[in-house]
Amino acid sequence: MGLCRTNRVLCNPHMFLSAENSICTVVFKITDTPEKQKNEVIPWLSFIKAIITKTIAKGNFKPTVILVASRADQLTRGNRRQADALYREIQVEAKKMFGKYLNILDETFILNCHDSQHRDMNRLRTCIKLAKRKEFVPKICEEIRGEKQGWIVSTFPVIKWKTYVQKVKAMKASADEEEIGSISDEEPLKNVTKFLQYLGEILYIQSSLTRGGDIIVLDPQWLCTRVIGPMLAPEMFVKYTKRLTKKTIYSRRDIETVFQDFADIDSLIDLLKEFELLYEVNVDSPGSKDIRYVIPGMLQNEMPKDQWEVDRTKNIYYGRRFQCRDETDSFSPGLFPRLQTRLERHFREMDSPTEGIWKNGIKVCSSVEGLIYMTKGWRAIHLCVRAEKEDDIGKCYMMLELVTDDVYDVINICCPGTNIDVHILSANSLKNHSDPETVSYYTFDQIIEAEQKNKQVLDKRKTKSEEVSDLLCRGYDNEVLRSLGYQSDVKWMLQDTLKEFSIIMDLRRGFEGDYRMMAELMGIKWAEVESWVRTDSDKSTTQRILSEWSKRWALRKHDDGMSSNGDCIYESTFANLVKILRHKDCCVDIARIEIEKMFNKLGMSISLKDVPGTSRTKPDM
Repeated sequence: MGLCRTNRVLCNPHMFLSAENSICTVVFKITDTPEKQKNEVIPWLSFIKAIITKTIAKGNFKPTVILVASRADQLTRGNRRQADALYREIQVEAKKMFGKYLNILDETFILNCHDSQHRDMNRLRTCIKLAKRKEFVPKICEEIRGEKQGWIVSTFPVIKWKTYVQKVKAMKASADEEEIGSISDEEPLKNVTKFLQYLGEILYIQSSLTRGGDIIVLDPQWLCTRVIGPMLAPEMFVKYTKRLTKKTIYSRRDIETVFQDFADIDSLIDLLKEFELLYEVNVDSPGSKDIRYVIPGMLQNEMPKDQWEVDRTKNIYYGRRFQCRDETDSFSPGLFPRLQTRLERHFREMDSPTEGIWKNGIKVCSSVEGLIYMTKGWRAIHLCVRAEKEDDIGKCYMMLELVTDDVYDVINICCPGTNIDVHILSANSLKNHSDPETVSYYTFDQIIEAEQKNKQVLDKRKTKSEEVSDLLCRGYDNEVLRSLGYQSDVKWMLQDTLKEFSIIMDLRRGFEGDYRMMAELMGIKWAEVESWVRTDSDKSTTQRILSEWSKRWALRKHDDGMSSNGDCIYESTFANLVKILRHKDCCVDIARIEIEKMFNKLGMSISLKDVPGTSRTKPDM
């Protein structure tokens, strides 16, 4: 049973207990106003939903929640009826919002929490017993449960996965040979182990570290009461005589002072790294005894306002917003600290160590500057990236993708029941605003619709418009290609494809031929191309031609909107590029194949013969 009150701790109980097999009681004060009651209950229900695993969310089973009102001793006979009505109101509202995800019982309980024998207290005990599901426990799980206590050889009840496998195999002498033999392979044993975790008997941690290994915590209660309690519990928990004080940097001595009586410190620190609860800050000094640690969940300082100041030397801006979909969704309190730890490790692996970390943000500065920021209310994460030169667009995209992957992965671990929407931050807003909180953003649908209609995206809040090509990383982001296919503009050609395509076409520059025809069919005079070659022979002429074709169409579409005139094809789509390459005087099969390969790699197995306006024969144009 989980007892939820209105002050939430920083760690995620799903990490330690079987949320699938729990009955949660959400406690609120019956003497509060209806609005305050709702503000107490709804965040907890969204938190419970957040830690439901996706497998349960897809199935028929819904975790059971019991709403419990306290302060019955403060009610008089005259206002008891009013209290019952208020209870029903919050119950109806909760079932309306969360009935799809949670089994909220209709039973009403208004308790005097100072009286353990209060009549509603006994009713609650009976209700919990009836709601508890009886699970069939396989014999092998019973065997492991009986033996695991003997596997603990010290005050540190944690063993490596390989040791655990050996221990289970060694049980053959005392258990059913046939059943043990069936799990001698590791994959079946993993399923058995996950079931034991489901029962709350052990904790199975699948390592996220590069050189780590899966580990088994044989006593989850030890982890909760001996480690997580003194480390992360709010100060309202007064039972811990030794606890970590809240600060930015911790020494090894700080950790030893709290934990040395019941854990090997080196092993404990390794365990906390596996949980992504802390990281070392002087990793460049291997062997140093003066090691320092950051515990993101203990940070108290908010990010200073000057961390995203307007900088006119930066010309390239991109950003993404990850937000809870609706009021039933929430990020668990442990999500952002774990994300910070994950990002710090990945940035360091990229030789881009973090420049700052705060309760609600983390920043990295290299050739690309990145800021990951949790908005007020903790319902959205902003990812802001900027750089000086267009040559850094690829690095910007790498950072965007790295952080996006980490966000999704940590959400899947900490709050898999949370649904999120991803929006694109306004480049103009990022450039001109120093507060990440005020940055505008667009949905992907808005962006794709604008690109499809050859229009700019409108920021309705600031009544400004901006080009789609300023919002997505040209040459790297494939969102437009996936959405519009061969009707995408050629400016979205992926960098690898552009490189190969340019090599093929640049080789034809010496004898003009189909190369010259390609430019002229795009409405670009050959004299202009020759001028580019003379001015800057080091640049790919093919890339310049494609870029000019796209730019000129962007200008033309706002004027007369004509897509063609005689032999010239002005609209710079992939469909038209393929059509040009099929022209009787410009037939380059190998170049067309590179385009087809690009779409196939995106999982869009579109044959060129299916592209509108193209055919396998050479048409007269």
